[in-house]
Amino acid sequence: MTDQPCPYCMIVQGQLPTNKIYEDSNFIAALEIRPANPGHVILFPKEHFKSILDMPANLAEEFLGLSARIAKSISKVSEGVTIIHSSGEATSNVLEHLVTNIIPRFSGDNLTFAWNPKQIDEEQMKKLAESISGAIESPEEKTPEVKEIQDEEGPSYEELEKQLPQRNS
Repeated sequence: MTDQPCPYCMIVQGQLPTNKIYEDSNFIAALEIRPANPGHVILFPKEHFKSILDMPANLAEEFLGLSARIAKSISKVSEGVTIIHSSGEATSNVLEHLVTNIIPRFSGDNLTFAWNPKQIDEEQMKKLAESISGAIESPEEKTPEVKEIQDEEGPSYEELEKQLPQRNS
């Protein structure tokens, strides 16, 4: 972590001005000072968490629910909404305070959030699904039972992928 003070913590402490659109005992939502589009909102917890993975489950659920509520309000004054949340070192977050960006979208806004799709075969997809589903913890911190859905006549992953629109590079 950097030696500089966390700007989100400084906002919580009243040391930095902000244009708040929402505040409760756990969270602040404010207009982003360098917006991707007008009306771009940042939502962050008052307590300093590096990641949503560090939050207690009930607080994380409240955080995600509030993200959805703010997105719904933004959708009433825009043509769409993009929600960006990143956790972990590989995401290259500059500041180590959990923040979710809720960005209003408009036709022709020229914002892009594209990635280069990876090729994953059906066997890899099954292994990933098993690994991830097996690691999901229930609210009681127990791994839930995962039931496999059988559909003998369903399409394969490769067949489904062929039906997806191709992205322009």
